[in-house]
Amino acid sequence: MSPGVHSEFAFEERVEYELLRRGWIRGPRAYDAELGLATAEMWEFVGKTQVEKFEKLIELHGGDQATAMRAFAIRVANEVDTRGVLDVLRHGVKDRGVLVDLCYFRPGHTLASDALKEYDANVLSVERQLHFSARDAGQSVDLAFFVNGLPVASVELKNPMTGQDADDAVAQYRRRDPNELYFARRTLVHFAMDPD
Repeated sequence: MSPGVHSEFAFEERVEYELLRRGWIRGPRAYDAELGLATAEMWEFVGKTQVEKFEKLIELHGGDQATAMRAFAIRVANEVDTRGVLDVLRHGVKDRGVLVDLCYFRPGHTLASDALKEYDANVLSVERQLHFSARDAGQSVDLAFFVNGLPVASVELKNPMTGQDADDAVAQYRRRDPNELYFARRTLVHFAMDPD
């Protein structure tokens, strides 16, 4: 047996591998700890699913794409603070009169040939050892899950072969700063896991 096969790292690697096999991507490519969003994935989704709205937002923000993207990301962060991430995913965000969808849910029927087109456009990403804190760059969570750049779940993994189990992961969550943006307002659910 190779060294480290029973480590937390190997467990983390396997979970990531299984998700990547099922269409998730490794990310986020640009996590903004101050906003608590993966902005690159958010703009990838908006840019490929709502081109006209994307262009209208750029125009309404003075024609500068970087300025528009930053302003919209701030708007999304504020809406998540006010309404919660689930409501933002369900109902989108309106910025300067433009309603932008931030997620497409699976339709009730799939009879039409393109029924899953929007649903399949969602960008699902998983990040290992996400450094989530703007205050303490050393803080990380084992796995973070994002839907179109919005964090939806985190996981702390433990392996009994290293002397820790899910109870240790729960204790680790309890020691975290409850005012930390990622844990206080951004993420829907947090999991404590071990292989058992």
